[in-house]
This record gives sequence, C-alpha cells and structure tokens, in this order.
Amino acid sequence: MLIFDSATLPDAHVMVVAQAPASRASTKERVLGICMPAIYIAPVEPNGGVNGFSPARAAISYFERYERRTFTESEYPDTVKDIQVVRQPVHGRVAYEPLEGQKEVFWHYVPQTGYEGPDRVDLLVQIKGQPVRLVYYIQITKKNLDTTPGEVFCKRPSWKISNTAAASDTADLLALQRAGK
Repeated sequence: MLIFDSATLPDAHVMVVAQAPASRASTKERVLGICMPAIYIAPVEPNGGVNGFSPARAAISYFERYERRTFTESEYPDTVKDIQVVRQPVHGRVAYEPLEGQKEVFWHYVPQTGYEGPDRVDLLVQIKGQPVRLVYYIQITKKNLDTTPGEVFCKRPSWKISNTAAASDTADLLALQRAGK
C-alpha cells in the first residue's frame, strides 16, 4: 500500500511516498462451525444414511458465503486425499461412503450405543489446495428430527469462526477500539 503526502515548505515543494512493510501476512485459517442434530440409533438399526452430512458442500459454502468464490462440481474435494478427520468424536464415529457415479461422498455420524448428548468432530477439507476446517457440533437426541424444529438444537445452522483479515489489520482495529475512535 502506498501512502501519499505532500508538504509545502518555503520556496520548495517536497513529495513523500512511503510503502507499508511487506510483512502484513494474512491469517488464512478458514474455520466454519456447524450445528448438527443427530438421532440416537438403536444397536439393531442399520445406519442406512442416517445422520448424514457433506463436508465438501460445507467447505464450498464457506467460500461462497465469506469469500464470494464459487467452485464447480468437478472441483469438489476427493475424500481419500482431500478430507481428513482432525479430531475424532468422543461419543461416536464418523464414516464415509462414495455415492455411486459421483465424486462426492456421503459422510455419516454414528453415536455410541445408548449415548445421548453433545459430541464434536473436526474435519480438514482441501479445495484446490486451500484448507477449510469444519467443526461439527453434534447433539445426539432421541427426538424425531423430522418433526422437531432445528431451532431446538441450533440458533444458527452454521457460522464463521475464523478471522481471515491480515494480522496487522486486526491489531490496528483493536488499537482504534481501545483509543475510542
């Protein structure tokens, strides 16, 4: 960024041009929080796609909503190499299965037998070499999710957790807030 200033001195004109330091590195960690109600699955019931979610679609929605970027379906991440579980759930497990004839995969969460309550799983998704961390806040319940409004579990279905502003921009904003400007 160039800063332009000029000063008029007696019998002389001086122009000063300065450039901000190049070390204004941006914090490029992208993190999206996702509220996910999940139903308790009795041990005799097969999973059959219950408690399903799509990390690829969630990561793409991050770029669309917060960075105004779009991706084609051919650019969706590949599960084996582009999506990894960073933090396993404590009270269940996550698994994925490919959808026939599609690059996208269907993920699902299976809670431990008899468990009802909160859980969490973190996934790291790479889209064209750009990472997005997805933090799924899971609430396992015995309530029928088809008839229970989502607001019972979630104030918002998803929200941005990360700050992708340049570190010095954030420091500048905090300094202005402290100064009361």
